[in-house]
Amino acid sequence: MNKKKNKLLLTGKIIEEKLSFLINKIVDFTFFGEKFKFYLSHALFSSFDIDEGTKLLLKTIAQKINVTAFTTLRDIGSGAGIIGICLKKKFPHLNVVFSDRDMLALDFTKINCIFNNIKEYYLLGELGIELMTSKYDFIVSNIPAKIGSKGLEELVKKMLVSLNHNGFCAIVVIKSLEEKTKKILTEINALIKYEEKGNAHWVCHFTSSESHRIVEYNNDVLEPYIRDIIMQKNFGVSYKLKTVYNIPDFDTIGYQSELLLKLLENSKLSGACLFWNPLQGHIPVIAHKLFPGKISKYILAGRDLLQIKIAQDNLEFNGVSKENIFINHVSLISEVIDSVQYHIIIPDVIPMTNNYDIILKDLSATNIFISDKSTNIYRLLENQKSYQVKNKIKKNGFTGVYLTYRIQ
Repeated sequence: MNKKKNKLLLTGKIIEEKLSFLINKIVDFTFFGEKFKFYLSHALFSSFDIDEGTKLLLKTIAQKINVTAFTTLRDIGSGAGIIGICLKKKFPHLNVVFSDRDMLALDFTKINCIFNNIKEYYLLGELGIELMTSKYDFIVSNIPAKIGSKGLEELVKKMLVSLNHNGFCAIVVIKSLEEKTKKILTEINALIKYEEKGNAHWVCHFTSSESHRIVEYNNDVLEPYIRDIIMQKNFGVSYKLKTVYNIPDFDTIGYQSELLLKLLENSKLSGACLFWNPLQGHIPVIAHKLFPGKISKYILAGRDLLQIKIAQDNLEFNGVSKENIFINHVSLISEVIDSVQYHIIIPDVIPMTNNYDIILKDLSATNIFISDKSTNIYRLLENQKSYQVKNKIKKNGFTGVYLTYRIQ
């Protein structure tokens, strides 16, 4: 497995300062008699308390599963790391791998590991339905409600095929996914060992049976997310685009993207261009068509690995060479270390948070195109002095601006 061991090169204080503006709350939690404290964030799932699905899953694990018999644990879609951290602290012998498609979730897992004195673990930025190259004794997941039918099927299949002999899976889903999950488990002849219902969730423990049948799974990790392949003509260029579920702009370009593209259309992009939150990939693909041969590096960056991967796939789908596409799966735009001539930014949506100080940090001496709700852009322009406005356009409550750095 391509695992990156966390060496704790950053102290807890430095990590906490880096993300302090995103910390919403610290909550107490008890599991198996062990006391925990967890940082939560408005930017992540379950920002005010540990969610009921996680609590139900951990309760059933404590009551029904002999975790001492396992040595390897995989926490898929780990979020802020609650499940894996609880199990690791109670059973220190476990070799724990946390995986999530959201890099901010992995950063909060790192914070919470330090906060709870967990020193040995692995972090993986993955979509969650990749074929695991290692086998595990125990695989757990609080499966996202919006995973989609195909994604759910692929996840369950790959969990089962990734178990060691006598290995176990324990999952929790919202009740609306219960019947679908049971059907998938029945189709592959998995052995359900225990199930329990909460007010809004269903927990299932399952393993391989002697007769279990693994239905053929998909090696293309994007395919289960694909919604459609669409033909588009925008800003005078034609292109094809693969679109995925649960990301904006899946059938047409939204206002934010439209405003950015109108600004870009009147510019002269060249060199290294950073696309922060590229969504389905409309913006980098159209930029490729508008400025053929001018952009030397397409840097696709953001928290959400699915956005990055579908935008990468669509750039290649429209003729951009792999050698010109660069991936940065990071929590904050200031973490991108590449030399960049142009930043094209769709900000993260984070409730009750003004993240513009972070967005503009360390982006000096560059050109910035950014689109957001007009009230947010107003706050951005009101509170900063390092950039001047070269162009500004508005539509339906959104504003796009082209900013250039003022020479100090």
